[in-house]
Amino acid sequence: MKWKNYFILSALALSVAGMSSCEEEAKPVKNDLPKLKVWQVAAPGTEVAHYVKAIEEDKLNNGKFEVSIKPNDSTAANGSFDIHIKASAFDENLVKTFPKWYENNVVQPIIKPVDSLKYGAIIGFDPGDGTFNEIYMVSYEQGELKFAQTKMYYQPAK
Repeated sequence: MKWKNYFILSALALSVAGMSSCEEEAKPVKNDLPKLKVWQVAAPGTEVAHYVKAIEEDKLNNGKFEVSIKPNDSTAANGSFDIHIKASAFDENLVKTFPKWYENNVVQPIIKPVDSLKYGAIIGFDPGDGTFNEIYMVSYEQGELKFAQTKMYYQPAK
C-alpha cells in the first residue's frame, strides 16, 4: 500500500510540475522595443529643421552660418530631403536621403550645433523613439564650407 501511495503522489507531483511549465510557456514575451512615434511628413517646401548662427568675421554683410531642411515631392516615398546650407557668400542646395526606420517610416530630421566647432552643425534624425542619430555634418572654417556623411545606417532586406 505504501508503494501505491508513493506512486500516486509522484504521478500527481509530475503532472502539477508539467502544468506549471506549460503555463510558463504560454505567458506573453516581454517586448523591450521602444514605442515608436511615427513622424508625419510635412508638405513639400515646409521647413522642418533649422539652425542659424551669425558669422562674427562677416559683420559687414550680416553673414550667417545657416542650415535648413525641407521635405520635397519624393520625401514620403524615399526619405529624401532638400538641405539648404548658407555661409557668408556660399549658398548650397543639396538633396540627401535619410534612412527609413522599422516599419519603413520616414524619420524626423534634426539639426544640432557642434560645440567643438565655431560654425558647425550635425544633421541627424529621430526615428520615433526620441533618440538623436547623426548622419551628416556641415561646417564652415577658414572660408571653406564642408559637408560630409558621418554615419551609415543599413536596413536589411525583408
